[in-house]
Amino acid sequence: MPRLILLVLGILGAGLCSPAWAGENIRAFASELLAFESRQVLLPEPPPKYSDSENGANLRKLLDPVRASNIVDEYFDGLAKNAAEPEVPKLIQPLLARYEKAFAANPRAYEEEYLDALNWSVLVVERGVRTSALASAQAPPSASVASKEEQAAIQKLAESLRGLSNSILGLLAGSIRDKVAKGVFSDAGAKRALEMADRLSPTVAGVAAAMPEVPAQTRTRQVASGEEVYRAQCIACHATGVAGSPKQGDVEAWAPRIRSGLASMLQSTIKGKGVMPSQAGGDFQELELARAVAYLANTAGGKFAEPPLPAGHPGTVTVKIRPPPAPRPPALPYAAMNANQKMVLGERTYQANCAACHQANGRGAGPIPDLHKASTFAKTDSVIGVVLHGSKNSAMPAWRALQDEEIAEVINYVRFKFSSELVEFVTPEEVRSRRR
Repeated sequence: MPRLILLVLGILGAGLCSPAWAGENIRAFASELLAFESRQVLLPEPPPKYSDSENGANLRKLLDPVRASNIVDEYFDGLAKNAAEPEVPKLIQPLLARYEKAFAANPRAYEEEYLDALNWSVLVVERGVRTSALASAQAPPSASVASKEEQAAIQKLAESLRGLSNSILGLLAGSIRDKVAKGVFSDAGAKRALEMADRLSPTVAGVAAAMPEVPAQTRTRQVASGEEVYRAQCIACHATGVAGSPKQGDVEAWAPRIRSGLASMLQSTIKGKGVMPSQAGGDFQELELARAVAYLANTAGGKFAEPPLPAGHPGTVTVKIRPPPAPRPPALPYAAMNANQKMVLGERTYQANCAACHQANGRGAGPIPDLHKASTFAKTDSVIGVVLHGSKNSAMPAWRALQDEEIAEVINYVRFKFSSELVEFVTPEEVRSRRR
């Protein structure tokens, strides 16, 4: 969330200048904030709560939602008049980051403080991107622009900036709704969080809103065989050898692994190795994973016996039943999508086609690049080419089967979710022109 605030400030810097000036309310707030922060340096973790006798009252005054709204309004009104305040978003960022961290570690203990801190973030992002978009929309054409081509380029940049603003609003709203869906808030806290998300980006037709998780149900089943586990959990990678994973039946690839022993291979399965994430914590227990490892190794020359049930084991396991997926909304034509809906299209495309190797967090592993650091994303032609035609160096396959709209939006999603590259949006037309 702090990265979003800094991104907003970067956008504002492109359209607004800032001589030194400050209103009385902001001067007083900045002074109180700096005094409070100077005391926090000496305090051990965890950070103070509203209920603390020494620091609670000052913290509540700093995060007070009414005061926050007034300070943020005054700050951006000053910027719009070319009269810059002390940089309130940067000043308060350490405080907001502290309570986001405290809430992540202990949601119930820090819910009220976190929601008030979150309100600051929402106000800054909401006001910041809209102020920037307004400044961009109202900017007169430059007299120095000599040609229609240059004017068109400036117009395209302005449209890209407005689209980026909407995407930032949508990403922060999505982050809030994700937390609600994970059930980390109380009922009252979830209601307030969703109200903030709706202020940023109202739920729109064709995009499903995040909903609280359904309480898990359980069922009892027989312990699975190695082949059953393989077909349910391993076949997607090991049947094809994707991203360098040892292919089922490949004697040469499996030989050194088989020599290391079943226990060693099981530990790699449980902890993860190379591009393979940890296989523990899913639908199958450790005994069943061991059976799958033995089965897979034996198809390539191994001689392992299927691990037996421990003495006294009932032969059954109790597992959680996943709730059925929420019904998908009707498909919306690409031409009718707004910026938030296009970002959702990119997210869904990533989850369905890219997350298996690059991981949900984009960090990759082994030869799979970390998308947070991939310089390719700064160059539109290069990134379109890699997605369309693959890359031998990183074992990435070609994704020509995806539609032009899906490729364009998955690139846009990855850029602003992981790499934060402040560049123009990729369009389906650009993807289409690169197909060959």
